Amino acid sequence: MHGTLEAGASIGYHKHETNSEIMFFVSGKGKVLFDDGVEYVEAGQCHFCPKGHSHSLINEGPEDLVFYATVPELG
Repeated sequence: MHGTLEAGASIGYHKHETNSEIMFFVSGKGKVLFDDGVEYVEAGQCHFCPKGHSHSLINEGPEDLVFYATVPELG
């Protein structure tokens, strides 16, 4: 999946009950709320949310936060 968050936009906090998610950031800067912590992300970095964990993505920068995400289904 390809995604773009405009300045100030976010993806709501949610839990990955049955799968994990990997996000790769192409441009911009943002903040990931991850379980009880915070990760700051920018172009060239990845974020991994394992199965059973929760996260949210927030664009706190002035430019678009562009990313690719994959949710692998493991059998």
